[in-house]
Amino acid sequence: MQFRIVWSKEVVESWKNRKWIWLPLVFVLLGAMQPISTYFMPQILKMSGGLPAGTVIHIPTPSAGGVFAKAQSQYNSLGLLVLVLAFMGSISNERREGVLDLVLVKPVSHTAYILAKWFSAVVLTITALTLGDIAAWYYTVQLIGPLSIPYAMLSLLLYAFWLILIVTLTTFFSVLMTSTVANAFVTLSSAAVLSVVAAVLKWKWSPGALPSHASAILSIWDKGSTNALQSNFQIVWSVVVTGIVVVLLLVASVYEFRRKTFL
Repeated sequence: MQFRIVWSKEVVESWKNRKWIWLPLVFVLLGAMQPISTYFMPQILKMSGGLPAGTVIHIPTPSAGGVFAKAQSQYNSLGLLVLVLAFMGSISNERREGVLDLVLVKPVSHTAYILAKWFSAVVLTITALTLGDIAAWYYTVQLIGPLSIPYAMLSLLLYAFWLILIVTLTTFFSVLMTSTVANAFVTLSSAAVLSVVAAVLKWKWSPGALPSHASAILSIWDKGSTNALQSNFQIVWSVVVTGIVVVLLLVASVYEFRRKTFL
């Protein structure tokens, strides 16, 4: 009951803040932009001018999986920034404005409050990601070539785990910090460190490898390869480790939130 009340409050507040409009819209634009720009790139270069007369622009036709993967890579840059900006003050702002005291006096448990905040952000994030991937898939199929729906859905699922981790990090740092700017900086820095460490040390089992796994799934589709047992094993481990990290961060968020409330 407590969870449902706080979650309902978060949904209503997100509607009032237009998050349910502009956040999915941003992801749809990011998803659709890559296949459209790829398809019209020769015309764009031709119209830009500055080329010698008679110049013939020939750009190799990209694969559908490659274009879809590049569309998803937008979520790992601009998408992350938008997500963090949307949720960075979810708890710290309410503490600073005194809303938190009114909510907890109901009474509402600390666990229900944190989980409701987190779940509300996750639902909105997954909705935005799904709509963005639908737009990316549609324009990729229409302009570039066929792309398997199951492969696209599996790639979406892997990116969803990655974005859930980012939302969880944002929630955790929102509990720790009163400054929303500091929250955004630390969250984005943590995401960057996870990605760089996974790439440099080749930790395919780490959460930071999820975006590369999502792209690898699409590469398998392009090559028509069915022998991906080792890759699948690494993907499963990456998902499991990410799930464990998310749970630990939520537990730490509840503990730290309870501790700060009683200070």
